[in-house]
Amino acid sequence: MTNPLTKAIDELSGSTTELPGALRRLMVVASRIQADELSQWLTSELDGYGPNDPVPEYRRATPTIRLNFAGPMGSSRSIIVGPWDLAEGLRPTMEQGWGDLRQSVAELAALQSADNDPRMPLPHFWVHEARKAIEEGKMGTVELMLLDTAELLVPRSRLTTVMDQVQTTALRLVLALEGASTDAGTLGGPTVKTSPEVAAAVENVTIHLTGDHASLVLGSGNALASGTGNQATVAAGDVKTLLREVNDIVDDAATQDLQRAIDQDGGTQGPEVSSWLEKVRQGGYTLAAGMTTNAAYDALQSLISATLPPLGG
Repeated sequence: MTNPLTKAIDELSGSTTELPGALRRLMVVASRIQADELSQWLTSELDGYGPNDPVPEYRRATPTIRLNFAGPMGSSRSIIVGPWDLAEGLRPTMEQGWGDLRQSVAELAALQSADNDPRMPLPHFWVHEARKAIEEGKMGTVELMLLDTAELLVPRSRLTTVMDQVQTTALRLVLALEGASTDAGTLGGPTVKTSPEVAAAVENVTIHLTGDHASLVLGSGNALASGTGNQATVAAGDVKTLLREVNDIVDDAATQDLQRAIDQDGGTQGPEVSSWLEKVRQGGYTLAAGMTTNAAYDALQSLISATLPPLGG
């Protein structure tokens, strides 16, 4: 009988069009090695993430907005903007989840093969508020035209990136399992409870989540992905400890900028702190050695959320 681990390796080494089937094969392996958290991740990728589920960092992004204007004689024009091109009260943030991709991998594959980039209309009240902001000169517009509709825009290249990251993570995992034991995934084979090697292979693949109650699915406990193997603990309101932990991730100048942002926001997660986080995400600060931009953003966001109350909270 063919080992499902071997078949999963073959499928994950191919095109992302085979990804749903390969993940289902990996679910068999996860069940047999008794890796509950791995099974949870696979189920979420195959079924999609619910509205209250934490979403992996690779499925999150700052949203892009398409503004559609109507003009005289049936004319029209569309422009693509980022959150910081909008009036302050209308700016969607990563924390709000507007840019999250919660669809199953099968749905993402279908959207990826469509002729146009997927779009989702924004509600009428948002368009109404945007029109008011344009009238007040707080937001750019197209001359002699009226804002008609607005949409969230998801570039198909982003769908490709997400699918590729899921596939690469899964492949890295099955290769690690194969290296730990060629019997991993067979009936009666080793499990994470009976084999330290199999347990280590699962723990070494880390998938970071965002949310109030979960920061990772797999991994050895380094929820902040700082590369140090230590998990920082910051009490609510303890800005001094927050800044010390932040300084382990970014340089002195970035830490000082965060201090100023916190002061300007009155000790909350206000617009200045959000702007500082966005600059981190865009690669605007020097990071600690070995730290990737995505991991730094995830870590800093977790620290700040644990320390500072939301604006108005």
